[in-house]
Amino acid sequence: MNVKVLLGAMLFLLASSATSIGYAADKRTLVADLVFELGYGGAIHHFKDYLLRGEEGYRLQAKEHFASAMEMVAKLRQLNNLTEQERAALDDLEVMIQSYSGALSTIQSAYRHSRGLVQVLTATDKRVQIDDAAAIDALAVLRKGHRWGRIEKLIFVLGYGGAIDNFKNYLIRRDEQNRTWADAWFEEALQLVAHIRWRERKNRVKVEALENITSVLEAYRAALPLMARTLSPAVGATSDVVVNIAVRGADRALAVDDQPALAGIELLRGN
Repeated sequence: MNVKVLLGAMLFLLASSATSIGYAADKRTLVADLVFELGYGGAIHHFKDYLLRGEEGYRLQAKEHFASAMEMVAKLRQLNNLTEQERAALDDLEVMIQSYSGALSTIQSAYRHSRGLVQVLTATDKRVQIDDAAAIDALAVLRKGHRWGRIEKLIFVLGYGGAIDNFKNYLIRRDEQNRTWADAWFEEALQLVAHIRWRERKNRVKVEALENITSVLEAYRAALPLMARTLSPAVGATSDVVVNIAVRGADRALAVDDQPALAGIELLRGN
C-alpha cells in the first residue's frame, strides 16, 4: 500500500476515534448534569415541596432547575451519533419537564383558590398528567453504556425516581409501595456513601462532607416508619380535614434539613 494512503487512513482512524471519544465525554457530562438538575435539591425535589407547602421560593427554584434541565436536553439533541432510542428518550424527558414546569402555575392557582392541601392535590391531579415511568426509563436509556463513578451513582440514587422522590411521593400519596422503594433506595445510597468515605478516608474535608450526607440520609430513613404512624389517620379517611392535618403534620414534624447533604454533594462534585 502507498505510504501516503496508509498514513492518511491512520490519521482518519485517529480523528474518528477522537471524535467518538469526545462525543461520549460530552454526552456523559450532559446526562450527569441532567440527572443532577432533575433530582435531589433540583427541579422535581422543589416541585414536590411546592406541592406540599405552597411556598413561593420552592416554585421559583423548581422553575429555574426545570429551565436548566431543558437546556441540557437541547444540548444533548445537538450531539451527533445519537441513536433513535436516545432521541425518543429525549422526547419523553422533554414532555415530562414541560408537564412539570407547566404544573407549577396549576399549583399556584390551586393554592390561591383553596384552603386545604387535599384540594390542591386533587386540582393538580385532575389537570396534570405526568408519565414519570417513561421519563425514568428515558434517563436509564441515556445513562446506558457509560461507566459512572460512585458520586454520580449517589446523585442518581437520591434523585428523580429514587430515594428522596419516593419519600416525597409517600407523603403526597400515602402509598406503602413508595415507602418500600424509598427505604431500599436509602439503603443503596448509604452503602455508596460508605464506599466513598473509605476511599476518601485521608481527606478530612471530604470525610466531613460524607458524614453530613450520612446524617441527613439516616434522618430521612428513620422518618419513614414515623411517617407511617403519623399518616395512619389519613389512610382511607374520607374527611379532607383529617387528611390535611395528617399530611401537613407529618411534613412539619418530620422535616429534614437538606442543606448539609446538598453542600456535601456539591463539594464532592467539585463545585
